[in-house]
Amino acid sequence: MNCVNWFIISVGVAIVLALTAAVVGPHFIDWTLYRAQIEANAERALGTEVAFAGGADVRILPRPRVTVENVTLGPASRPLMMARRVEMQLELTPLLKREIQITNLAIEAPIIFARISPNGRMELPDLTAEHTIASYFDVSDVMIDTVTLTDATLVVVDDRTGVRRTLDNITLSGSARSLKGPFNLAGSLKADGWTQNVSISAGALDNGTIPLSVRLAPVGTSVAMTFDGALSPQPTAPGLAGSFAVTSASGVPWSIQGDMALDPVALRLGRATLSYGEGDTPMQLAGSAVYNLTKSDPIALAFAARQMDLDRVDRALRETEEPTAPADMLDRLVDHLSPAVSGLGSLTLPNVPITADIDIGTLIAGGAVTRDVSVRLATGASGLTVERAEALLPGDTHVETNGRITSDGYAGAVRVSASQPSIFAHWWSGEEFAGAVVDPILVEADIDATSQSLDARRLSIRVGDSRATGRWRMRSTPAGRKVDISLGAPIVDVDDVMDAVAIMPRRLVPTNGTDVSVNLTVDRVVIGSVEGSTLNVNASYADGTLQIDALEADRFGGISVFAIGQLGDLKDEPIGSITGTIKVVDGDALAASVRQLFPLSDMARRFGAIAPHLAPGDFSFRIVGDTAPDAPKLAVSLDGSANGTSLTLETAGNPFDPDWTSRPASLSLDVANADASILAQQFGLVPPEGSGPGSLTVRVDGTPATGADTEVRLTAFGTTLGYAGGLRYGEDTGLDGHLTADAETLGPLASLTDLPLPAGAALSLGADVRTEDAVVLDNISGMVDGVAVAGGLRATREGISGSLDIGAADLAALTSLILGPDAWTGTGDGAAWPATAFARIEGPALPVTLDIAADSLALGRNSLADARFKLDLARDRLTISDASGRLADGEASGSLQIARNGAAAELSGAFDLTGANVAPLLWTSGGEPVAEGALSLATRFMSRGYTVADLVTALEGEGTLSVADGRLRAFNAAPFDWPDASGAAPQEGEVRDDFVQHLGAADTRFDTLTADIAIANGTARLSHVAFDPPQELTVSTATFDLGAWQLRADVSLRTIVSGTPAVPIGVIFAGPMGEPDRAVDVSRLTAWAALRSIERLVEAVESDNEALAAEADAQGAPSSRALEELGVAPGTPAAPSAGQDGGPDPAGATTPSPPPALPAPPEDGRSAGTGAPTPAAPAGPAEATPAQRSENSGASSDPVGDYIRNTHSLDPPVTTYESREPSGDPAADGPGPAGGATREPALAD
Repeated sequence: MNCVNWFIISVGVAIVLALTAAVVGPHFIDWTLYRAQIEANAERALGTEVAFAGGADVRILPRPRVTVENVTLGPASRPLMMARRVEMQLELTPLLKREIQITNLAIEAPIIFARISPNGRMELPDLTAEHTIASYFDVSDVMIDTVTLTDATLVVVDDRTGVRRTLDNITLSGSARSLKGPFNLAGSLKADGWTQNVSISAGALDNGTIPLSVRLAPVGTSVAMTFDGALSPQPTAPGLAGSFAVTSASGVPWSIQGDMALDPVALRLGRATLSYGEGDTPMQLAGSAVYNLTKSDPIALAFAARQMDLDRVDRALRETEEPTAPADMLDRLVDHLSPAVSGLGSLTLPNVPITADIDIGTLIAGGAVTRDVSVRLATGASGLTVERAEALLPGDTHVETNGRITSDGYAGAVRVSASQPSIFAHWWSGEEFAGAVVDPILVEADIDATSQSLDARRLSIRVGDSRATGRWRMRSTPAGRKVDISLGAPIVDVDDVMDAVAIMPRRLVPTNGTDVSVNLTVDRVVIGSVEGSTLNVNASYADGTLQIDALEADRFGGISVFAIGQLGDLKDEPIGSITGTIKVVDGDALAASVRQLFPLSDMARRFGAIAPHLAPGDFSFRIVGDTAPDAPKLAVSLDGSANGTSLTLETAGNPFDPDWTSRPASLSLDVANADASILAQQFGLVPPEGSGPGSLTVRVDGTPATGADTEVRLTAFGTTLGYAGGLRYGEDTGLDGHLTADAETLGPLASLTDLPLPAGAALSLGADVRTEDAVVLDNISGMVDGVAVAGGLRATREGISGSLDIGAADLAALTSLILGPDAWTGTGDGAAWPATAFARIEGPALPVTLDIAADSLALGRNSLADARFKLDLARDRLTISDASGRLADGEASGSLQIARNGAAAELSGAFDLTGANVAPLLWTSGGEPVAEGALSLATRFMSRGYTVADLVTALEGEGTLSVADGRLRAFNAAPFDWPDASGAAPQEGEVRDDFVQHLGAADTRFDTLTADIAIANGTARLSHVAFDPPQELTVSTATFDLGAWQLRADVSLRTIVSGTPAVPIGVIFAGPMGEPDRAVDVSRLTAWAALRSIERLVEAVESDNEALAAEADAQGAPSSRALEELGVAPGTPAAPSAGQDGGPDPAGATTPSPPPALPAPPEDGRSAGTGAPTPAAPAGPAEATPAQRSENSGASSDPVGDYIRNTHSLDPPVTTYESREPSGDPAADGPGPAGGATREPALAD
């Protein structure tokens, strides 16, 4: 029992002593005495030398804790790490399992060295080797729950190049499951002033590599850099390989992704892609990088893209599809890219030079292609340097530069060579430069550009043949922009300068508030074909002061100019003076220069026509600013002469004052020349014929804003124009006064204004003029060519309108406004219409619409009374519409339109007439109108031609005509009843006289006459002429040849001869429409009557034959029946005697048989019935026997007819009239022979 108690007590005392020793003992132990053992165990664990020069402290309870100071890992001459203090706490229990569990490892102010030896070996502990601690613990069994590094510094030393790089302020905390991994660390570090959050995760060592993941994120940014790969920690061949990414998620997302490999020789980035933007509009570049660690070479970055579409990016930024110019796009793209630039700048990069090569095959911007973009950037002690940047821009423009990118901007050399500058300028600015053709431009300069200034030193400009060198400087200040230009040039072609200025973007042109200083010296000035001597300008404008130290131009485009002086405080109260002279040396050179400088300007062309008439000219001018209370703020005077024209100009006011129109101002101008023709030429007018003095006087005095008293008077060529009234200038610019115009003849005024005015007419007009939103002429009154004119007009930008009351108008004169003043001028050949070709003229620049009322409107030989119509006149057409009036006591209306198409005119229109008295419209006979009645007419017509005659002869159209309650004077339409008592053939003259007497014996009255009108080729034809009630006449034809102004009408009247209807008689009207001739054709009737008398004679002979035959029968002569039985017809001539050969006797062949003997009346007066013998007719020379008569089968069956024909020589037997087939037409049908035989007409139809 006592032994047991002693053992228990002994053990308890031993434990107490042990615990007491473990707790108290370490406090009394000098642990530095065990430095060698501690360093040896640490060396075995870490595989490198370990030493600590400071104090050491060890605690066993409650947890083992070891603290050492001034610790050094690695050789003292080449340490791997030096720490001010290292403290670690361990768990006791794992020690029993041959494991070390470090619950907390704190390392204060460590300096970690990563050395690369000259042979490329990494001086690091060999983590791949097997190590033990105190020959008992394996390093793989050493766990660290928490490790903390505070105020750490990483120093990378490359003995191959001598490069030393440092990262400081590193604070990390983490854990490790073993000294061979896996482990993780998190914390922060500071590099180049940027604090970075760091996260490192590593896996366990396996087959000599450790999986590694690193994340680096600068504080205050959205940028993150990550690496995922493997670490090979072998000291002989250390390396790192995997993929990396640099991303930014805020604002505009962008990223750089690729492969990364690090070894002792180089850092390589491959298959990298730089992407900027999101959606369908990212910008992407393929890239790579190499950093050779064995040399002092910079980090070499390379980015490339085959194509980049900046337009698509810009459209996404603007959220619109509208195109934009690169100049406007640039600021947006810079703002768009700035997050990426600042993000990249926040990354921790080695403090070594970097070069970046950027190559883009095609860059689409501004709708055009920029090619071969190449940029080489480099970092260095002076910052970011552009070693080379070049591109081929639109317009065959090559741009190259090199320089430095500073915090303020860019400084370097720039060279721009443009073969087609206008194309480049249009592309860059988006502005239109119509017709600009500029010679190639070469610009070289050393520039220093910031956001507030641009300084181009050693500036060299070449445009075409022009060259200049000097300096151009622009600065922006709170007070405004300042521009200083200093240039010298041996030769300047003003065309080149004007062309270059024409394509200059507006943003580069000085605006209000810009102070400008110019020092320009040009040895030789060329303007087209005109060459001047010198040009010197030394002037400035600053703070409202214009200083001209010297302005001298000798024979500059035909003029010489000299000026000197100073005007200060131009905006408020000008003070000082500028004086000078202007001499017009060569008017032709001046004209050529102006036209050359402004080839597309109408004003330049007009001045070019004036300039030759200004030489020789000599003027002096003076501009004076005076601050005296009663003096004008600014007075300008010009005095001199030009080609005999004296000119005196005096003005007073202050045009530099923004509110100058509200201040008093005055102007006095006197221009005079003894030869008004020269004065007209100096105003750009073609002088008319004639001579005499000319003058212009202008007086203006008052306040322009409210209305200055104004008087203008122009006198030349017998014409005086004047204005008296008010003149307003400012927000309400306008006139309010009275205009007068007086001209002896309008010829000079027509020539000067090129208006179709009646040359011989006199003019005297007055009108009140005022301007509102238009120019208004009220109370127009006066005389034009003796015709009173009154009314009002209104002119706006859209056109001229108004109404006029005039005494008389002429349709021909109105059409001359569009056809030309000579359109109605005859050619002297007596033609009915003028054949003068229409002039190629244009109507007024503004369309004219007038409502015109005229007492009369001349329509050729007739006039329209109380005429009203609307006149529309444009550049290429004239329209007269809504026309109305009275013509011959009837109501007339119509329209007319004439359109010009080159030299031709196209005409169309309509004319309607209702209830007009037809008498004054027709010709007269014996002083009386040939007809009376109420005429109504409706026509539509059109034509095309090059002269008035063409228009008339080419007329086409249609219409209708009617006459009511009509009468044809001295035109008796009743049938002509002609008695033919004698039966003999009539005499044509007697018949005509009888018919004319019959025709004029009475008038023909009718209720209505209607007809259709067809117009073709300038000829009007009446058809379907009808009378109501029907008349005994027929209108065969009625044509009106408008081109020749001739008419022809054929009228047929019925005839009755001895109670029998006969052929009609024709009445023909033909000749000029104003006085046609009337002809009567009775030839048909007389021919018909002659035939009728012959028929009567035949009838009488036949009747006598029948009577003789009856008497012969009564006296016992063979009857006709007996003769027929014998084969001989009564009256058959004897057959010819036969010849010896049985043929007909030649004598019988040539000698006709005599007619049969006719019985003679009884000589004693006895009747034939007494039976007394009657002497027989003597026999013919060959009296036929019955046998002979029987053999004459070809004998005529009409011996009486043969007798009549032989005796009267009637051949052919039928007249033309009788040969007609019956048609039912009384004018064509009549009695005639039944045989229907025809022959050629012997009489005119």
